[in-house]
Amino acid sequence: MKPEAPRLEELICLYEKLSAEERDELLQCLLIAAPRGGEAMMKVLIQHMLCCATEEVLNDYEGGGR
Repeated sequence: MKPEAPRLEELICLYEKLSAEERDELLQCLLIAAPRGGEAMMKVLIQHMLCCATEEVLNDYEGGGR
């Protein structure tokens, strides 16, 4: 099953949460994926969003357990 493309609102939220260094890293990953096409770029975005969401959940969990 093909993953659903992120919505514009999700991408804006992701962009706003990233530091300048993280934005640069994401841009570099997207530029590397670009020659392989839009699907490869979507995969990079989805993986990055999942990593950010996981970090957020872990930070909330760690903060709530203290």
